[in-house]
Amino acid sequence: MSKKLYISLSFDDGRVDNYINVLPILERYRLKATIHIISGYIDGTYHNKLASSPGPCSINQLLEMKEKGFEISLHGDMHITEKDDYNTCVKKLKGWKLIENKYGFSIPHSDETKLTNDFIKNLKTTETKYIRTGKNLKKINIKYKLLYLLSVAFSSKYFFNLYNDINVNKINEINSMLLHSIVVKKNTKWKMIKNLIDKRKNKSEWIILMFHSVLEEKDPLYNESDWAWSIENFERLCEYLFKLQNSNEIVVDTIINIVKKGDNNEL
Repeated sequence: MSKKLYISLSFDDGRVDNYINVLPILERYRLKATIHIISGYIDGTYHNKLASSPGPCSINQLLEMKEKGFEISLHGDMHITEKDDYNTCVKKLKGWKLIENKYGFSIPHSDETKLTNDFIKNLKTTETKYIRTGKNLKKINIKYKLLYLLSVAFSSKYFFNLYNDINVNKINEINSMLLHSIVVKKNTKWKMIKNLIDKRKNKSEWIILMFHSVLEEKDPLYNESDWAWSIENFERLCEYLFKLQNSNEIVVDTIINIVKKGDNNEL
């Protein structure tokens, strides 16, 4: 097994800023991402407002992203983790030609307690290849919470790196049915992520970064919640990932592609 750091860029919900703001930057740096879709948000049957979101992508916008190599994944029909809701999401995305087979699921609200035996049993009847969540809830303790508070209070790269150690997937321990991710919020500086990556070069690990909206800081929606990241931060990160990938120091790919590589013992 070669020692290689893998990185995936993961976006939740299907927000239209992912098409307007994120896609051009990713194309500029020849990077791909995974988009986890709330199908009810796309077709207008999900009526809850998503903070800092300018609205949903259209089906045509998602199809364009798919054609350009992006992965379309599931995030529920009504942003919940229930068997019937999941099956509705699968049916809609297949009907829209956004997925065919071997797809993934991002747990709404990263609530692993909703992964009941009934839900897991239903997954086995589908072509689900992975489940992505947020923080590694099983390893959260007082030390973790303290490190998180210190990283926020001091905008510290050092503490950010330490508290996210439990959220980095180890290649030799990967359980594709519960992949953890680094949650990127407004208070996350891009250099925090840079430091996290730099500390893990030449390691057999996988960093999945979880984003929501990417907006200009002058956009009123940017300050509506913590679930927005600035275009400037995102561009700097992508430029850095492009540089590292070109020098063969990392691999940036969609979640499903890395899962498939794992299945084929190519990691």
